[in-house]
Amino acid sequence: MFCKSCFQKKYLISLTAAFLILFQGEAQNFPKPNRNSIEFDTAVTEEVFYKIETVTRINDDSAIATIRFGKKDGLFAGSEGNVMTSHNSGAPSTRESVVYVASAKLLTLTDTSASFTLQLYKKYKGIQLFPGDLLGVQTNIVKNSDQNLFYELAKQDIVFLDNSKLEIKSKRDILLNTDKDFEKNLLDKYTKEI
Repeated sequence: MFCKSCFQKKYLISLTAAFLILFQGEAQNFPKPNRNSIEFDTAVTEEVFYKIETVTRINDDSAIATIRFGKKDGLFAGSEGNVMTSHNSGAPSTRESVVYVASAKLLTLTDTSASFTLQLYKKYKGIQLFPGDLLGVQTNIVKNSDQNLFYELAKQDIVFLDNSKLEIKSKRDILLNTDKDFEKNLLDKYTKEI
């Protein structure tokens, strides 16, 4: 059976690999967005995947998870989402990945972090969750955001690392970006280094 979602994820992973080859080099100094002056479009939300930082198990079918993104990143009171298992979580290789295993509801929200209550689906009751699994949450987007290729990849929690394994541009900076020339400038700088 053809899985459109699986095909899209494999396509994004292939595209990411191609760009990683292109972007070998040191991080560039781009101006960071002023987080205090950013306006969110509260009428528009998109699913953004955030890496889970901590997981505290409550019982077989529930847990609490925290992420390092909050109000200043577009999360809002009443945010809900789903937890997806991830290859990069450190889970045993026998665990199925890229599978939705739990629903998530916002528990606490600060400017730069959030915690969610997780309710595992019956089929996955008892499955172990790991830091590094992904929490897909409906998030307000920045008004006049430049939704380029890097933006779409950052929504899937795909960011580029340099040879020192440091982020070339952080997920937060990409998602909050309003510079229409961002994608072109980033590609130009790295093309000159090759």
